[in-house]
Amino acid sequence: MRKSWQIIMVLATLLLGIGKLGSAQVFDTTWVKHHAADHIASGFLIDNLARGPWLNKNWNNNAWKRTAWAGSANVVYETIQVIPVLRNAFGMKWEGKYPTKYVFLDIGAGYISAWVSEGIVAVGKKIF
Repeated sequence: MRKSWQIIMVLATLLLGIGKLGSAQVFDTTWVKHHAADHIASGFLIDNLARGPWLNKNWNNNAWKRTAWAGSANVVYETIQVIPVLRNAFGMKWEGKYPTKYVFLDIGAGYISAWVSEGIVAVGKKIF
């Protein structure tokens, strides 16, 4: 039962997250059009992807480790957005300064959504 629950969660996350991930990368390229929903979806997506068999069991056997994966991915993405040289290297073709307040809000949104995802999975395991 545990395996099927994990597969369902990963597939649902992928189906929900692909549209958001695509829109975050293609349509939301400036800080003027900033949407926290993209970062919330990414935290949920990365947290559930960290449950998969592609990570060593010692790296994903606790909730704090899985949320650390999600948070680390958010930190890397925000670092790329803040540093202009990295931003241009990864194809984000916009000029201007990325506001620092957005960096902290986005990282926080990723962490919080990862913890919410952990809570949903814990409740789902108790129900099913």
